[in-house]
Amino acid sequence: MKLSTTTETLTFEKIGGPVRSRGSAQADIELQGLTYLRQAGDAVTNAAVQIEPRLRMHVPSRVLLRLGATAVSQGIIPHGDSFSAQGNFFPVNGGPALKPVDSTPVKNPAGPPFLQGYLDPVLNL
Repeated sequence: MKLSTTTETLTFEKIGGPVRSRGSAQADIELQGLTYLRQAGDAVTNAAVQIEPRLRMHVPSRVLLRLGATAVSQGIIPHGDSFSAQGNFFPVNGGPALKPVDSTPVKNPAGPPFLQGYLDPVLNL
């Protein structure tokens, strides 16, 4: 495992209006959502480490399919991976609580201890 200090930026933008989903057995439905961009970079060189465009959508109930409202998350990692996930959700008052997280390893699971100096780039900022 290579340990490096990174920065991460999330940029959210509301989609300006409803997104029509064309129906076949059921009439068209209108989705609401937002786009966001996740950017991770090397904290020392500012080089890009990861850039991921993503989409979050609210899908209203579909009566004919007997499905309640769901949330959809879609994203692309430019080196070739993409994902689409759909599931249930619950409302939360206020905006998202995105708190800083410490990703410093605390131990080396099932192996020898970290070599001396391994955590220095993180511990000596």
